[in-house]
Amino acid sequence: MGEFVVTMFLVLAVVAVTAVVFGGWLVVGVLRVAWRSAAALFGFASPQRDPMLPHICSRPTCRGPNPSYARFCRRCGSPLDSPTRQVRRAAAW
Repeated sequence: MGEFVVTMFLVLAVVAVTAVVFGGWLVVGVLRVAWRSAAALFGFASPQRDPMLPHICSRPTCRGPNPSYARFCRRCGSPLDSPTRQVRRAAAW
């Protein structure tokens, strides 16, 4: 009988913790939407950033879009042409 009580207590504790975490997540989500709506209504919304242009695979049979930081094509796996990196050099005295 004691094992049953302990098991039920643990189950109820896990359910309670889950409910608290879900409730917090829900409240934060609602507040975030309300804040963004109010900011957009009063003109305080942050300007929309342009999305990063995708890096297109150079293989004619693929031409798959990839994120700009990708080193390999997501579709075919071939290495992508790396953009010229700017090297910052500092004088060492």
